[in-house]
Amino acid sequence: MAIVPGNVDQSYVLRRLIRRAIREGHKLGIECRFTHLIAEKVVENYSDAYPELNRNKDRIYEALKNEEEMFEKTLEKGTREFEKLIGKVPPHSHTR
Repeated sequence: MAIVPGNVDQSYVLRRLIRRAIREGHKLGIECRFTHLIAEKVVENYSDAYPELNRNKDRIYEALKNEEEMFEKTLEKGTREFEKLIGKVPPHSHTR
């Protein structure tokens, strides 16, 4: 049974791991969608030991691309909401 990124149980853990990798990539200055590129190398290097990687590579790459796209949209939406809230804070209200 394949686990795909989702909102419950193992699927949620997988989603969190992928999103953490994306965040860490951004911290390193990686601006493009990159997780599927890393997955290509993993499949290339480990498919002899784990043949299911090669059998499922297209699904893996697609799931990673989709998760990056959804996370990007989530970040953009969160940033917009944060900027709206910051705009409502009166100037100098954070100082005593």
